[in-house]
Amino acid sequence: MNTLQRSHSQKTQIVWKTALALLSMLTWAVPLAVAQPTPKFKVLYYNKSPVGAAYIHTSAIAAFRDSIQAWGRTYGFSVDIGADATIFNTANLAKYQTLVWDNISAETADALPLAAQRTAMLEHIKTSGFVGIHAALEANRWQEFVTLLGGAKMTVHTSETNELTAALDLDKGAANHPMVAGMSATGTKITLPARVSLKDEWYSYTSSPRNVAGVQMLYTLDETTFTPAARMNDHPIAWYRTYPTGGRMFYTGIGHSAPYLAQPFVKNLLVNAIFATAGMDATGTRMPGARFRANTFKARPAGSSGLTVTVDGEGPHHVTIRSLDGKWLAGRDGTGSQAYAFENLKPTGLVLVELTSPYGRGSSLVPIH
Repeated sequence: MNTLQRSHSQKTQIVWKTALALLSMLTWAVPLAVAQPTPKFKVLYYNKSPVGAAYIHTSAIAAFRDSIQAWGRTYGFSVDIGADATIFNTANLAKYQTLVWDNISAETADALPLAAQRTAMLEHIKTSGFVGIHAALEANRWQEFVTLLGGAKMTVHTSETNELTAALDLDKGAANHPMVAGMSATGTKITLPARVSLKDEWYSYTSSPRNVAGVQMLYTLDETTFTPAARMNDHPIAWYRTYPTGGRMFYTGIGHSAPYLAQPFVKNLLVNAIFATAGMDATGTRMPGARFRANTFKARPAGSSGLTVTVDGEGPHHVTIRSLDGKWLAGRDGTGSQAYAFENLKPTGLVLVELTSPYGRGSSLVPIH
């Protein structure tokens, strides 16, 4: 090999070594994909901006929207954000273990304009979870909704701009409630205190839900520590309710403006409420006594171009049938144990049967002919 050839070969080796070094650097610079843990449950957060409402809780809504997403990352649940009433249908709500309704001060006709949307929400509350914040119980809500939440509606409140500091007392008999005694979270119990002082706009209600079936009062306002807009003597501010149908509901009148979320007590109260209404403690295990039976289903051919789907379980569910190329063929919404007959499905051959419910989803391939 002559001098010119050696020189060319050496230059080529240098180029290759440099390229390999750069490639190595680039390879290490690319972040490795980290597997994300499966969420313990799903939450739907709803805060439709009301049209023509007397008051819009802008700062409180923005603060809670950011906070709940941060809590989901910390404690392992997923959050979908919604402000469009069309998401209130049985099939969509079936994806979520609990629904958070944050400071919606619009009238029903604006918040959920269609009767079918209101029905879907009511059925969800009866069998799954619901968390209501502050203006969720403003006056003139539709009666079925108010009844499910304990029958109390806001009538008057203290000043919107000059918020008052009041003491909240843990109610007698609530000390052992899971939300108070401690929800397990990242190895630490989130416990709630017996007494705490907060600054807020304080609601007075048409009545106390204390004696309503399934209600556990959690906190009341000490009326000797502030001047309420209307005295109640027994002044509720946070309560929890369970329904015979398996639903779990929490409401608090706390939450008029953004600073309320800076209080550790409020954050702990709301995190515990989200887990409790989802039917879980913060480790992702089922709370004692919570009805949380997973839906199962069987699908089998029936007749000409048809099949039968039998669902066994609790709560709302949605059955969908699709062809293998993803085309929708048929679907049904239902609650609890049901049997459905589907006929004249085309094209024949294998179809995909899917079941979606608050407790998970499943699928099966079934032949039709």
